[in-house]
Parts: sequence; structure tokens; C-alpha cells
Amino acid sequence: FLLLADNTSENNFKIEILKSPLGLAKNISINLFENRFYELQEKLDIIKSFAAGVSSSKKFMEYGLARYYPHLFAFHQFFHSSFRARQGKVLEKIIFFVLKNYVKCSNVVEGNKNQEILKPIFESEIENLDLDALGVSEDTKKMILIQIRSRDDTGGTTAKSSLVELLRSILRTRKIPDVKILYLVCVWDEREKNQKNSTIAKFYSSLKEYIPNENSFKDQIEKSYFFNDKLAIRLAYGINAISKAIFEWSESQDESILKAIEDIVGTVERWDDLWISASIANLELEMLHTRGISNVNILQEKLESLNFEIDKSSYKTICQSVAELTNLLVPTWHEKSLPFDNIADKAHYIRDLIFLHTIYQYTPDHVQKFIS
Repeated sequence: FLLLADNTSENNFKIEILKSPLGLAKNISINLFENRFYELQEKLDIIKSFAAGVSSSKKFMEYGLARYYPHLFAFHQFFHSSFRARQGKVLEKIIFFVLKNYVKCSNVVEGNKNQEILKPIFESEIENLDLDALGVSEDTKKMILIQIRSRDDTGGTTAKSSLVELLRSILRTRKIPDVKILYLVCVWDEREKNQKNSTIAKFYSSLKEYIPNENSFKDQIEKSYFFNDKLAIRLAYGINAISKAIFEWSESQDESILKAIEDIVGTVERWDDLWISASIANLELEMLHTRGISNVNILQEKLESLNFEIDKSSYKTICQSVAELTNLLVPTWHEKSLPFDNIADKAHYIRDLIFLHTIYQYTPDHVQKFIS
């Protein structure tokens, strides 16, 4: 659980990359132990009421399944819409660390904080449009502007066009920059390549007044299409193509750049906060609204009677305390409330509830500064 992790450079690296989904995990834990998930279905807009059948289900509230559905729908709506935005933040952070730690860019800028760098180069105002990352190599007098799309089979033509809006704003200045600039559009998940041609066509449609030959643009964009001696656009599908594009732009001999994304993903992929909090919240909502049972309430009552304190001095002592408390609770949990029949699964579920309760009550200062 990274939300309880010790203050080490490796843990802080993981937390910084995953801070956005970690914030979601913390939020779920708070809603779970403060019984605030009911607020989600109260916030559903009127369209969801008729288009998703929520208002219809509310007509049969004597039926457990109907009572559960508004809460089920609201939770999944909340979770998936929140995560969809947060996963992009993770990808941005990975690219940020590739540029900073592997490429050794002298300056790396995240998000929309690009105006102060671009304005002097083009000697005019550039529209304040979305940009996921910007890297500057002062040694080679080069710059890379990066747009990231998680996959290419979602979003319509407007979404595709938005990926080159900043480039179009740059081209409108008619200024040839003093530094070489690569405008790199990345599609992280390459499995759905059937949209690639329509994406390239949309790029061309948005930029055609600056492109004399459409066929040349379509042929060269995956290798780099140059608008002039200094400014080029490149489209990269999949992490191998993204890594190769960054490596070639860097003009570095350091081939670790080619494996940088894989290395970072391998470092951060083992963490349990989000999948456990989301899974338990989903199960607890089901039991609460179909069977009138809350393991969260049962746990809190048992904790009050035991007056047991988790030792929060380190992650190791937290784990030891949780294990000890689990061993105390398992023999006394006589309620027919746990969602599993297997004894080992029951014990694991109680343990994970205790971990989430600890996360709800406590977040170390070095973690809190990242997820706030």
C-alpha cells in the first residue's frame, strides 16, 4: 500500500507517478468509512435517471436488486470517470521522468506551463492549449513537445484534432524558431491501429494550409514530417515507437532511453491501494443495499471494543499490527457477513478492511504532500 509507504526515494518515485490514482484510492477509503457513497447517486444528473434506468429502479425499492442499482451505477460512474482522467496524469508523469532522468533534459515542463518557454521562441503569444510534456536540451539546442493519447479508438474527430491545436497555433506565427522542435504525438496503447489513418487524415485537415503535399505528410509523419528546417511533427504508436522517437530526438548514445518507459512501468506496477479499495467498496455497497449488512460498521464496532492501536512508526510495523489485529478478529467474526466462504479469503478480506481503515485514518506526511 503506497498510501502507507515509508519515506524512501524509491517509494516517493512511485507515489509521485501514481499520485493521481492514489488520490482516488484515498477518496474511496474516506467515502467507505464515512458512509458517504449514498451522496453519489443523489448527484446523478436527470439524464442518467431515464437513460440508465435509475428512476425506473427506484420504483421497486422493496426489491433488493432495485435498491442496489442506483448505488451500483453511481459508484461505477464516479470511479470510471474519475480514473479515466487520472490515468492520463500517470502517463504524463512517466514521460516527465523519461525526459528528466533518462534523456537528461536541462528543463522539463509538465502540463500547460509552456507559455513562458514558447513565447520568447516565437516572439508572439501562443494559445494556452493543452500540452502533456515539454523537454529542452540546451546542449543540442533542441526542444520536444509531447501530446499523449492513451488509445486511439475512443473520442471523435474533435479529440483527434485537439492533439495538433497547439502545433497549429505555433505554425500561425510563421516564425522559424532558432531551436529544433519536435512535436511528438504519442498513442500509448497501439492495439487499436485501425484508427491511425483517420487520425493522420484529421491532423492533415487541421494543418493543411502549412502542408504543400498531402501524400508526403501521410508518408512521413511516423518518421518525422518537417514543416521547415526547425519544426517537425511525428506520430508514435505504442511505447516502443514512443521510446524510439524520444531516443532519436535526444541524439544520445544511451540506449537505456529505449527501455525507459518499460523500466518505469515495471517499477510502479506493483501496488494495491486502488484495486483493493475499489473492489471492497463495490462489494460493501452490494451487501449494504441487498442484505442490509455493513462489514465496515462491524469492523469499526469490533475495533472500538478491542481498543487496539496500529503502530504507525513504519510500514513494517503497520503490517505487523494489521496481521496481529487480523488474528484477533478472525476467530471473533461470527457474523454471516463476509462475501467469501473460504476461510483464507475471509481472513484476507478482514485484513484488507483493516488496511483501508488505517489508510482512512492516517496518511504519512511525505505521501500527503503528493496526493493533496
